[in-house]
Amino acid sequence: MNLIDTHSHFDDPRLDAERDRIYADAQAAGVVMQVVPAISAATWPRTRAICTRYPGLYPCYGLHPWFLDEHALTDLDGLAAWLNSNPAVAIGECGLDYFKPDLDKALQTTLLRGQLSLAADLDLPVVLHGNKAIEALILELRRSNVRKGVVHSYNGSLQQAHRLIELGFYVGLGGAMT
Repeated sequence: MNLIDTHSHFDDPRLDAERDRIYADAQAAGVVMQVVPAISAATWPRTRAICTRYPGLYPCYGLHPWFLDEHALTDLDGLAAWLNSNPAVAIGECGLDYFKPDLDKALQTTLLRGQLSLAADLDLPVVLHGNKAIEALILELRRSNVRKGVVHSYNGSLQQAHRLIELGFYVGLGGAMT
C-alpha cells in the first residue's frame, strides 16, 4: 500500500544525522510522498533544498503562529515573491494558536489572512495549524476564498470538523489518535 504523509517536518535540523535512514525507513514502509511545511521565512531555503534532494518530498511555505517573533509583516510579500520562483504544493504551515497565551492573536490573524489571500490568488491549498483556535480558524476560512487544505492535529469538536469538511477541508487526526 502506498501512503502519503500530509504533514512531515522532514526538514527539522534535529533529523540531520539520521535523515537518510528515516527517509529509507519511510519508503520501505510504503510512504511514497511527504508534504513538508516550512514554518518561517528563514526555513524556506532549507525546506526547498531537502525536498529537492529526496524524491517524493513536496514543499509548502508559510509562517507558523508559534514563531511570531521570527515573522515580520513584510514576510507576506516575501512569501509571494518566494513562491514566484519556488513551486509549492500548498501554503503553510500557517494558522492560529490560542493555546500558547503569549502569542499575539491580532498578529496571528493578520498573518493568517495574508497567507489565505495568497493561497486564494495562487489557487493553492493551505496546511493549517489551529490549536485551541478552531472556531476562529473557521471564521477566517469563511471570510477567505480558500476552499481546500488540511487542518493538521485537529483538536476541535465533531461539529466543527463537519463545518471544516463542508468548507472543503480535511482534518488530520495525528496526535489525537495516537
